[in-house]
Amino acid sequence: MPIAERDAHKLAEEIRKIARSAASEMDLQIKVEKLLDPYIPKIPGIELSRYGQAATKYRGIKDAFHGDLVIEYERPGKLSTDRGLAECKEQLTRYLTQEARKHGALTAC
Repeated sequence: MPIAERDAHKLAEEIRKIARSAASEMDLQIKVEKLLDPYIPKIPGIELSRYGQAATKYRGIKDAFHGDLVIEYERPGKLSTDRGLAECKEQLTRYLTQEARKHGALTAC
């Protein structure tokens, strides 16, 4: 059963609260993953959750995998700077490119 829009807004607000009070990236990840626990099994296609999955072709570690859902956590405050936001966008581009290639949606670039 899909998450109701009202529940999605409530969940997003709870994640924002956690993000504002998190002391570190790991603190953020642990608290958000605990919050997501009841929702993850309801997402179609998720059979396995993995954490700390190393990126094979690109540097970095993907923080949380739930099936095809990838969650990348960042240290508190990183997204509030232009440099931090640019780094996150580049990291996201690398991860999405890798996943697209893995699933055959993207050939050589």
